[in-house]
Amino acid sequence: MNLAEQLNRRIDKKEIDEICKISQIDSSIIESLFNILNSSNLRIAENAAWILTHIKKETLLPFETKRRELEKLAINTTSTTLKRLILSILTRLQYSQNNIDANFVDFCLGMITNKNTTPGIAALCIKLAYNQSRFFEPLNDELLTLLSIMPDDLKPAVASARKNILKKIKATS
Repeated sequence: MNLAEQLNRRIDKKEIDEICKISQIDSSIIESLFNILNSSNLRIAENAAWILTHIKKETLLPFETKRRELEKLAINTTSTTLKRLILSILTRLQYSQNNIDANFVDFCLGMITNKNTTPGIAALCIKLAYNQSRFFEPLNDELLTLLSIMPDDLKPAVASARKNILKKIKATS
């Protein structure tokens, strides 16, 4: 059974762990998972993303070249689950001032303020917005302002991410 066929059904943590273990030896598995993210079959794409969230960070680092594709997919997918999983993968990649995309920063800032954004996605977007804006003072100031004016009655995930990022911003100021 090929990987896409295997992902076209309900998978469990044991299977994810097995695929992750194999991926440490065979990086073509990770390449296949990234390619499958664009599948028109949502179950397959979501399962591939779910597995990628479990891949060891150091095993993912050689695939940082996929960042733009992941960012575009996060922006364009209508699946909340796939969006959350892709954002989770992106939080595990390294950002530097040389690999920032203004469209993705705008997307993250917009998701933070959108009342229809799920708490998990909003929390991940807070982290990603910080990971990108910390290199540019005007962007960092914009994020600080945005986080400062957020209401106090936030969902726990959003409140925690906000608190942690505010601490980081203030520590570097």
